[in-house]
Amino acid sequence: MHQGVAIVPESFARMTRADVRFIRIDEPTGKVAVAAMYRRDWDNPALRRLLAIARDWLRVNQARPALPSGPG
Repeated sequence: MHQGVAIVPESFARMTRADVRFIRIDEPTGKVAVAAMYRRDWDNPALRRLLAIARDWLRVNQARPALPSGPG
């Protein structure tokens, strides 16, 4: 049997699996670092949009931007 831990959105708890247990975190006390790695020469519209969303989220949540101001 494989074992592990993952932090997932609350909506995932609606998926029913006998071998998975969902535990709600009511008051998160930690922070998670998020990073994005991509090729600078990859001019992909979906990548540009993803990076824009990530930067907006970081601004709104007052986190330090970890993403370089590359494409997007």
